[in-house]
Amino acid sequence: MHRSLRFAAPLLIATLLCWTALAGCTEQSVPEDVGPVATPATPVPQGHGVGRASVAWTDATRAEDDTVSGKRELRGLLFYPAAQAVADGGPALDAAWADAYRPSLVRRIGPAAADAFLKMRWHAADGAAAADGRFPVLVFAHGYHQPPTSYMALVESLVARGYAVLAIAAPGFAEVVPLADGRIAPNLPLDDDGYAKFAQDIASAVAELPKLDAAAGQPYAGHLDTARVGVFGHSLGGAAAVLASARTPGIRAAANLDGDYAGAAAKAQPRVPLLYITTQPPSREAAPKASWDDEKNEVRRTGVWRHLAAASPRASWVRVGGMFHANFQDEALFPASAIPKKLRGTRFGSIDGVRGLELTSRLLAAFFAETLGGPGAEGVDQVVDAYPEADLRLSGAASR
Repeated sequence: MHRSLRFAAPLLIATLLCWTALAGCTEQSVPEDVGPVATPATPVPQGHGVGRASVAWTDATRAEDDTVSGKRELRGLLFYPAAQAVADGGPALDAAWADAYRPSLVRRIGPAAADAFLKMRWHAADGAAAADGRFPVLVFAHGYHQPPTSYMALVESLVARGYAVLAIAAPGFAEVVPLADGRIAPNLPLDDDGYAKFAQDIASAVAELPKLDAAAGQPYAGHLDTARVGVFGHSLGGAAAVLASARTPGIRAAANLDGDYAGAAAKAQPRVPLLYITTQPPSREAAPKASWDDEKNEVRRTGVWRHLAAASPRASWVRVGGMFHANFQDEALFPASAIPKKLRGTRFGSIDGVRGLELTSRLLAAFFAETLGGPGAEGVDQVVDAYPEADLRLSGAASR
């Protein structure tokens, strides 16, 4: 399974059957498709090459009945700056995993776009030699029922800039995650407790970083700067990342990509720098943003954010007109015509998908450069100034 998502040695036929049952949908349940769809060209990251390795570990501090070990079993992909030039790394998922993931994609973007998505060629090379130096490490947490490979554009961009990224595949919250015995992790409900459990997964990943850095024979060993650790995530993963930053020593900064807060995540008050990137309310126009201020969800977000940011030394909230919730995922690379209108709905905004991902990656790179002393010369405010569709609000100590 070259350059594939290889979290374990699963029973692939069983995986496919289990996922089809979990998905609860067929191609007949989606609207008529749009016809042939070209496979999008993926953004070529600028800077380092991108190496990748599958990782797995067990959190012995947490019991879990559905695993052979009786403990929480976690998977992930570790991306790191590579010594080689940016390369053609092939699709993110090999054929077997692509087949398992396809039903969910069909439900979200239609059959033709799903098939094109799974053929997209990325730039991470499995087992590549690491570039010289020690790199700040970012732990990435995906959205609910998304695999980490749905965010390759953002991850590769950050790695090429000089960051290592450990992208979690959290069983029960991600899609198609095999356990050590080859079974698929059962779904977990998206309730208030889910935020805390995902935050524990992020904390477990942070605790695993020194072991990964000391892993003999691995190309990334000795290259992970575990004194400079940040976390970020999308949707559920973004809110959980902020919660983890309030509870986990060693996390120095946290960024949330459009994740709403609930449960413990809505009550936390991290004492680290925060970045919150949110999108246009679907019921309002992209501009002026002043028209957003009385929208119900925006009012709720504002109140929660003021509480969360109160103890942060600097909390930056960037709002982006023309972006909707799915614009942080690689599916945003498709033109509007590639996805049936009924499926696009309020998932993708009017912004060009490449531009939205570029803006996000620049904001993340600038934020972690400011907070971790990582690579990069521009600040968050400079990035916002370069994009008329974005505005910046400051909270925490920086606003007082």
